[in-house]
This record gives sequence, C-alpha cells and structure tokens, in this order.
Amino acid sequence: RIAGGSTLVNRRVTVTARVTPARRLILEVAGKQVAKGRIAAFIERDPNDRLTIGADLGSKVFDGPGFQGEIERVRLYSGEPAEK
Repeated sequence: RIAGGSTLVNRRVTVTARVTPARRLILEVAGKQVAKGRIAAFIERDPNDRLTIGADLGSKVFDGPGFQGEIERVRLYSGEPAEK
C-alpha cells in the first residue's frame, strides 16, 4: 500500500500519481511528494469495461478499495507530461 500521511477532506488539491517504467509509484499532493514505493502488481490483464477513474466495476483487475470523494478533472499521460 502506498499512501500519503494526511487526509484530503474538504480541501481542493491536485493529486498526481506517476508510474515509472521501473514499476515505482510516486504520489504527489499539491506539487509535493508525499509517498513512493514499488508496485508489487499492476494491471496484469485487460479489463472488460472501458476506462473508469476511481473504481473497477465491470471486471476486477485490482482487488483494493476504490476511490472515495470527488474528482473534478483528470489528465492522462504516456511518458513525461509537457508541463511541470
């Protein structure tokens, strides 16, 4: 499990999760790194459903809890994002 040290209740923040080619996850909140670690397993099989942010509803490819809260905006990148 990779998690930051504080809750984000009633705060509007930017959360960034980056997965490196070496299968490491880097978690940032408001531009500051709050956690990092090696991912033991990533998506190992193709899902049956379309892309879902914060949940895994149609075909389980992940056995952990889903996201709880409100997501206002999502950006997906392949490689490094153009802006820092």
